[in-house]
Amino acid sequence: MIDFTSAYTVRNTIIIFASLSSLASLFIVACFIAYKPLRSTFAFRLVFYLTLSNIITMIGRFFVFPTSSSFENGSFFCTGQGFLINYGMLSSLFWVDIFSHALYIAIVKNDKHINKKHGIYLVIGFIIPLIFSVVPLIMGQYGTAGNWCWLKDLGQDDWTDNILA
Repeated sequence: MIDFTSAYTVRNTIIIFASLSSLASLFIVACFIAYKPLRSTFAFRLVFYLTLSNIITMIGRFFVFPTSSSFENGSFFCTGQGFLINYGMLSSLFWVDIFSHALYIAIVKNDKHINKKHGIYLVIGFIIPLIFSVVPLIMGQYGTAGNWCWLKDLGQDDWTDNILA
């Protein structure tokens, strides 16, 4: 059972920090759009892609209404929130990994042609997380997970627990 006082506190905290993160992200996007020299810099393009992933996550975070009946298991809003949060967070994680790889290649391997990996980085940063997020969508695995919607809490007796253990 959800303690609605705690749920409102969690919801309000998430909305405050999601708002701050969104403002910072929008500032980065505005700088990217306004200043052409930044768009031609490979490193700032990576920052821009990470920012887009964070914006996707924050869009999902804004829809935190634990008392609303529209956020029940299987509802459109619950599934949408779970998908956006999952995709955005996975994509952000992949972009941080891409940053690490790009730094390693550029500094340790002294490869000056890191721009040639741009296409593969886009696939890794956006397409692979999309695939990982569509699979639970197809299987109907997005649902309530505490005070928001994400991957359902399947319980101890589910067959997936045995696979993951």
